[in-house]
Parts: sequence; structure tokens; C-alpha cells
Amino acid sequence: MFDPVDGLNTGLEELASSVLQSAYSGSISLRPKLREQLNARGEKQAILARTARDTREKTGDNYLVVRASIEFSNYCRQICSYCGMAATNSTLQRYRLNSSQMCKIIQEVSSLGVTDLHLASGEDRSFKAVELVPVIAEAVSAGMEVTLVNGQRSIGDYALWKDAGASRYILKVETTNPEVFKDAKPGADLTQRVSHLLYLRELGFKIGSGVISGLPGQTVDDLVGDLIFLKELKPDMNSVSRFLPNSQSRYANASEGDPDTALNFLSLLRIEMSRPGLRIPAGTSLGRRQIDAFDHGANVVSCT
Repeated sequence: MFDPVDGLNTGLEELASSVLQSAYSGSISLRPKLREQLNARGEKQAILARTARDTREKTGDNYLVVRASIEFSNYCRQICSYCGMAATNSTLQRYRLNSSQMCKIIQEVSSLGVTDLHLASGEDRSFKAVELVPVIAEAVSAGMEVTLVNGQRSIGDYALWKDAGASRYILKVETTNPEVFKDAKPGADLTQRVSHLLYLRELGFKIGSGVISGLPGQTVDDLVGDLIFLKELKPDMNSVSRFLPNSQSRYANASEGDPDTALNFLSLLRIEMSRPGLRIPAGTSLGRRQIDAFDHGANVVSCT
């Protein structure tokens, strides 16, 4: 559960609420078209994918970003219903890398010519922010751009990491439907999560966000709202993951998300958020369809 006095309030909660409201009620005229495009199959889907590729080329982003990802801790204070790292999972074997171990990995990765690094973890409050400072410094000195994917932290942690040289931060909302969010992320606050994205941007980070397509209880109209929200937020990095039931999560018996809907969402991220420098990954949740993501507008791939 979030502690409102533990450095998590940003002062931007009202603005975050306004941005979310746009997803709930804004762009009425755009909704039918987006709904139709998300449901596109066959030739209509091929046309949508081609439009996404054309858009990627026009903005100068028709290249592949290869990023290395160090997943340094699978401890997490959250109890997300879709995730095997949930704090309530007592059967998961937990691990936590130290700064020296991560710096050694960075040296090996940078020697291969990789210049984009993700430092990712669960929301591990026992991993102190200062422990990442030498890791970020090591990566920056090796000529790497550092992206952090560490969930919601205190505003002091963000500032410390920014000063150390990190330049990007990803914080996914997963869904903008309040009820679906509440069930998927018990104890979390959607408005506060969005306020953290806005705060990170104010600090000078390039921000990233995204959603899960196919969550239990989610509808195509919810995905339309997610698209409108992301269009309003204007992140520098956008993503969509296909829901896959984790056997150690509360959603273990739920049906997996449809890959074509996720691919269409990816295409619409590229088309609707069109601007130079936009990064959209081809996520592993697509399974055998991951390669298709590049035909739908993706331009990032991760190596762990």
C-alpha cells in the first residue's frame, strides 16, 4: 500500500486527474474509428500496419534500438494480480544484485557496443536509491543512455537518479479503467501513478508508459481510452504488452490476451503519437508474434 507521507505525493495529483479525465470522456469523435482499428483483421489490419510503418519512416525512426536490460531485483512490495513477483507470492525464489555485480555486467555489455541500458526491478523498497548511483555512473561513463524501470519511488529517489545521469524513466499505468486498475493493482492509486509520470517529466526525464492488452474485465472501449490517455500524456516511450496469465498470480486461470488486438494497439501508438524519436518496443509477451511487431511500427528490442 502507498504511504501518502512517504515522499510519494508529487503535488501534481490534480493535473494527473485532469489528464485521466480526458481518457474517460475526451475525443468522442475519435473513439469509433479507434475501436474499428483495434478490431481490424485481414486486409484492414495489413493497411493499419502499413500506415504505422509509413509513419515510422516519415518521422525518421525507421531503425532498430537494441537495449540491454539488467533486471536487478525481483522483490516487490506490490500485490498486482497479473504478476508473479507480487509480494504475496511466497513460492518465488527472490534475488537482488548488488552494485558491483551490475557494474561488471555493464562493462561486458558496453564492450559489445550496446549504448542503451535498462535498469529494471520490482518495487523493491529495501534496495536503497543510493545503491544505483555508482551503477548509473558506470553506464554513463561507458557512453550508455540509462533508462530506469523501478516502479513508483519517492520523489527524492528520482532526483538522486537524475543527478547521477539517468535520462529516461518508464512507469506503465497498465490500464486507465479505474475498476480494472483496482482489481489488477490492489492498493495502488491510478491518479498518483500518473502524477509520478508528470513529476518525472518536470525533473527532466524522458518518460515512458504503456498498458496491458487483454486484462480480465477489460474491453476494447477501455483500450480506446488508454490510447486517448497516452495521446494526451505524450510519453517519449510507449508500449503495449499482451496479457499472459502467470501461474503464480491471482489471474493464473484467466484467458490470455489476443495478439492481433495488441499488435493493432501498437500500430495505433505509432500513428496517433506520431513524432520524431518515439520509441515503441516489440515485447516478448507477443510470443511467436513478436517479430510481427516491427511490421506494426515497433523500433526497440530488449536483450536481458
